[in-house]
Amino acid sequence: MAKLSQSAIKARADEWALVKSKIQTAQTAKDAALAPIVERHEDEMRIASAKHDRKIETLQAEADALETEVLGWLNTQAGDVMVSGERAVAEKKTETKIGQRIVDVKKFLETAKSKGEAMWDCVSVAVAKAEKLIGKSELDAISTKKETVSTSTTLRLK
Repeated sequence: MAKLSQSAIKARADEWALVKSKIQTAQTAKDAALAPIVERHEDEMRIASAKHDRKIETLQAEADALETEVLGWLNTQAGDVMVSGERAVAEKKTETKIGQRIVDVKKFLETAKSKGEAMWDCVSVAVAKAEKLIGKSELDAISTKKETVSTSTTLRLK
């Protein structure tokens, strides 16, 4: 893949949006051409459909190639990036997902023992019960949360 700049990606993303718009226009023209034919005969409908389908398939192949090029470039970028053109936005975004808390049982028992026998209701360390017993801030202090990082790249119409 050739080295592309953000301005080149902006232009390519806009070109992709224009091709997608042409696809929609071609699809609308196809549907309009088919409406009266459907009423008359299925054979005539196949002829009109084939005529428009060739154009749509060609445009779809062009849109797919542009999308592959833009998303490929986005995937080569080290960090998050958003390139916004007149018709489309190309974006790579990294998100961190926080998982459920995992309670350190030993720390929980040390913290909750001052609450008496009621702590044994939480021995399986169900987070909701543990939080109710010792409070959110104390439970958070002895808990961990799993973080999952995910990166997505998109090319979308505005």
